[in-house]
Order: sequence, then structure tokens, then C-alpha cells
Amino acid sequence: MATDTQANLFIPMTFVGTLSVPALALTDGSAEPEWVGFPTSCGLLHTRRPPLSLPYDAATAPTARQFVRFRRMRQLLLVPVFTLLIIAGFVIGQLEETTNNTSSNTIQTILYLTAGALGWWVARMEKRTSVRPRPEPIGRLGIYISGVPAGVAQEWVHRNSAVQIVSQPPPWRRFSARTYALFSTLTAVAGAGLLILVTTDRNEGIHVIAFMAILALFAMTIAAAHRALPSSFGRRGRNRG
Repeated sequence: MATDTQANLFIPMTFVGTLSVPALALTDGSAEPEWVGFPTSCGLLHTRRPPLSLPYDAATAPTARQFVRFRRMRQLLLVPVFTLLIIAGFVIGQLEETTNNTSSNTIQTILYLTAGALGWWVARMEKRTSVRPRPEPIGRLGIYISGVPAGVAQEWVHRNSAVQIVSQPPPWRRFSARTYALFSTLTAVAGAGLLILVTTDRNEGIHVIAFMAILALFAMTIAAAHRALPSSFGRRGRNRG
């Protein structure tokens, strides 16, 4: 949320490559900043988007560079490894039930402990390398930067007619609100139906898989319902001071 001393910027994606960025640190507005390049893509998609170089004070710039490197490593290596460890542990657990191989339980435990340790380390590194303000891609809409000093934000707007000072990030919807509402309803019905099926079925072999599917369906229900909610972002005007 913007305050009297801070403001939030929104940069439409089509203007990222032509920005005139003022040489004032995003952290404290100091002159002669160090520049840090940030990717403007969401995850591994849209990697051809131009990077966005942002100014930071000399004390914050090294942390910002470390943040960029760690985020890239997390996307390319850490998340896939974590996912493979969880899947491998689950598969080995299912094989143990069918083959009665007791050694599989030890392997499964090691895999889950490794995944847990990796998750703990990633969370710790996220906290250590966290830097504010920083750019946050909003789908294909643009870039949102929160907590910028008000004077610096005004200079951004003065130099770039497309840049907006906003109170919150715009909602990103790939599909219409009605589509998300329909999808939310369908996943809720499917999850409820699967839950009823599991509670009435005595085959314990499918209970673990079904339970994971139920959790996934209800998670998708909540996410889709959130996307279907209306937002007041589009009704808020630009504030140029």
C-alpha cells in the first residue's frame, strides 16, 4: 500500500524496453546508484522479454544481484529437484505396498527428509536474499514495483508517460472472470465427488492418491475463485501528484 513517503509503480509490459529510468536509487533515492538487471518474465515463460535494469544504492545492490541469481537457480534447478524427490518418495511408497519390500521405507524416508531439508534451505535463502523494492511481473500486463520513495516515483512518472502510480497491483487474468467461476465450480464438484467416493470405498490402496487429488482439486477451486473476484484496480485513476 502506498504511503505519503512511498509509492507503488506499475509499468505496462509493452513499454519496459523503452523506459527512461532515472538514476536515483529505488531504496533511498540516492544519486550515483549501482544498476542491477532483473528478468521481466514469469518463471521460464516469455524469456525473450527484455530485462529491466534498476538502480540501487551501493549497500543494497549486491543483495539484489544475489536475489536475481538465486531466483534463477530456484526455477531451473531447485524446484525440479524438490519435485522429483517428492514424486520418487511417493512412487517408492506405493511400490512398498505392492512388493512388501521393507527397505523401500528407509529410502522413502531419506527422500522425504532430503526434500524437507532442501525446502528449508530454499526458504532461508529467500529470506537472506530478499530485497525491496524489486520488480514483480504481473503476467503479460506489466511490472509492479512497490515501496518506492515518493520523490523517485514522481520522477519515473515524469520521464515515462506510460508509468502509473497505483495503490495495488492489477489483477492478472488469462481468462474471463466467468470462466474462472465455472472452473472453480467444476473443481469443487469433482473434489466433493471424489471425497464421497473415497469415504465409501474400502480399497485403502487408492486412498493416498485420491487424498492428494482431493487436495489439488480444492486448491484449484480456491485459486480459480480468487481469480473470479472483481477488482477495483481498473477504476483507480493515475496519481501524478
